[in-house]
Amino acid sequence: SSLEKGTTVDLQAKAKGRAEDFLHFSRISPLGNLINNILDEAQASGNWTIPLSLHIPVLDADNSTISGSIHLDDSRFRLTPDFPWASKLNGVMTFTEQQLQADAVTGVMLGGQVVLDGPIGSVDKPLSIRGVLTADGLRDMLPVRGMQRVSGSTGYSSLVHFAPGGRVRVDFKSDLVGLATRFPDGVSKPGAARWPTTIVWRGNGGARDDGKRYLEIHIDGDRSQAILEHDTKRSTGPYFNRGTIGVRIPVQLGAPGLTVLAANPTVDEQAWQDVVDEFSPSEKSGGARQTLPDVARVEIDTPAFLVRDQTLTSTRLTAVRTGGQWDLQLNADQAQGNGIWKPATGKNGQSSLTVR
Repeated sequence: SSLEKGTTVDLQAKAKGRAEDFLHFSRISPLGNLINNILDEAQASGNWTIPLSLHIPVLDADNSTISGSIHLDDSRFRLTPDFPWASKLNGVMTFTEQQLQADAVTGVMLGGQVVLDGPIGSVDKPLSIRGVLTADGLRDMLPVRGMQRVSGSTGYSSLVHFAPGGRVRVDFKSDLVGLATRFPDGVSKPGAARWPTTIVWRGNGGARDDGKRYLEIHIDGDRSQAILEHDTKRSTGPYFNRGTIGVRIPVQLGAPGLTVLAANPTVDEQAWQDVVDEFSPSEKSGGARQTLPDVARVEIDTPAFLVRDQTLTSTRLTAVRTGGQWDLQLNADQAQGNGIWKPATGKNGQSSLTVR
């Protein structure tokens, strides 16, 4: 006998299993290609219930369709190892052969409540993430002593844009109201202050993915800025291999290592050295990968530079790390010239400064 034209097979099923198994299925099935392989690096845990329907035209199987939903119950998920974990997820993600979508899924991320809503992996259709981040949540992401200088919580919104090849761009916005920081020289933020902030995580803009990822931060206009580069092809060394942080001065990427630029009314050398030490990895980090590269270059332009119980006025200072020492160029009202500073090593070591 022969099949009539238009004959179809319709199947309904209900699966229940580990989240990891569904992610594995998405990697090896056509679904992965249809959503731009966006789940190739995703990680998840928990049990998912997945009712689904399959429609198969018998004489045209290439045009089969699938639809279903993933029911999340106290699950964990993150899109890539670079993303923070979203935990205690509850809700539904619907899918077809062309799209995966979060339908107002709720959970906890960055220490506070979060809602994920929108397509996952669809080009030109962003996923919306809205929630609250807390100081504790930020400390989980960056476990260094310096994060004790941050307290409180604040609301935020972000859009996750998906590009062909699996690249992701995240646009994050917050006014930071409710979040407080303690830093020297007037850089501290009171909790009630409104400091509009944008953070962008992106790949390169070319047609081919070069493996580079960039984190760009702008806080309250030109108050503070940063740009950091991560190379996905490197698995050793600091997570960010180079970057620039600026206080009231524009930034751009420079040489490997961390460049610090400051054009502030006052700069207290010892106070900022304490900050640098606190944000450096400690012995208690348990071998975790260092987040920021070591400081390699410092440029300071300030009317009042406090160093060794002295105040140098109209100061311009450039310091470049060379091995275990710093090469200095100083121009201030009280002193001009070049020098070498060797930081103290060990608990009982002493620093030395030679000026020419």
